[in-house]
Amino acid sequence: MTTTYEAIMEKVRDLTRKAEQAKRAEQKSLARAVKRIRQIMKDHGISLAQLGGASIGGATSVNKAAKRRLSPTDGRLKVKPKYRHPKSKETWSGRGKTPRWLATELKNGKRAEDFLIKTK
Repeated sequence: MTTTYEAIMEKVRDLTRKAEQAKRAEQKSLARAVKRIRQIMKDHGISLAQLGGASIGGATSVNKAAKRRLSPTDGRLKVKPKYRHPKSKETWSGRGKTPRWLATELKNGKRAEDFLIKTK
């Protein structure tokens, strides 16, 4: 018996529907689990940092971050500053957008290396 294109496409549509239903069911189950976990954490005053999950989706862990410290407000790892402005004492870790004070100094002919914090 020969399988026609339409018969195959009907099977594809059927499998696609079943896959979408399974995906929705998994998402609902996951959402319920996350809700339960959040409630337990709230009831017991537990933060992500206390669970060793300082980074979601990243490889950084609290144990591997000896030179870093946790932010007291949100549990994220803070990076030590790398640059300091000599007059205003403002600092920058070297991550993210260049701060205005450093951008201004760079435009005035200074180099970023001139603002490196000396390590002991």
